[in-house]
Amino acid sequence: MYVISLSRGTMADTYIAKVVAPELLMNVDWSCEVVEYSPYGYYVLERDLDKLFSEVIKRFEVVDRVYRGLS
Repeated sequence: MYVISLSRGTMADTYIAKVVAPELLMNVDWSCEVVEYSPYGYYVLERDLDKLFSEVIKRFEVVDRVYRGLS
């Protein structure tokens, strides 16, 4: 399971996503603010939604490898 925040930039036409493993969040009340202010996880910035989704999926693998210790 992963927690993902997704927003659209206000000054640039870019989507911003952040992928975090839920066990790394300090608060169980998950909100975009909690996810964004967490020091853990990975951001994806992309203009194209298809590319954004593709990159978010790649971040799942990175979160597993780095934070969950899977190889």
